[in-house]
Amino acid sequence: MSTLTQREQIIQYLETQLKKSVTLKFVTRRLATYEDLKGFASTQFPLACMVSGMPVAKDKLSSRVQGTIAKTISGLSIDCFIYLYDTADSTADSLISDTASELKKLILADPRQGKLVLNTSIAFSPEVGHWDPFVAFKITINMDYLHTTGGI
Repeated sequence: MSTLTQREQIIQYLETQLKKSVTLKFVTRRLATYEDLKGFASTQFPLACMVSGMPVAKDKLSSRVQGTIAKTISGLSIDCFIYLYDTADSTADSLISDTASELKKLILADPRQGKLVLNTSIAFSPEVGHWDPFVAFKITINMDYLHTTGGI
């Protein structure tokens, strides 16, 4: 088995952190269709679907010392689609607020993501999806990390 790329290590670390959430009941690295959502029991909501983009090189760090490996600072964005089950007992706005607040605290509690990244920021998408009885919103997690020029 080959060693994991730094990109994959970061994604797996974030997935592990999200699984520690008190709010989320299920975390997957596969996008869910409406048909997939209908297959989940209401007790498995809220759930998160993570999808990562490819890293984008931001800066190259090189050294004049012979034998020193050049490094690159890259940006990595991971989209987390959060799906909630809207019931008569609660409002969609309350569900979104409570879930978003808890996830923001969880993600930013360790901005270095276990020392795998240089920094972490999050951005909430202003759009909210509603497909009765499901409600969805998106969090984009942006991270910068340092790696050798030969890998991602």
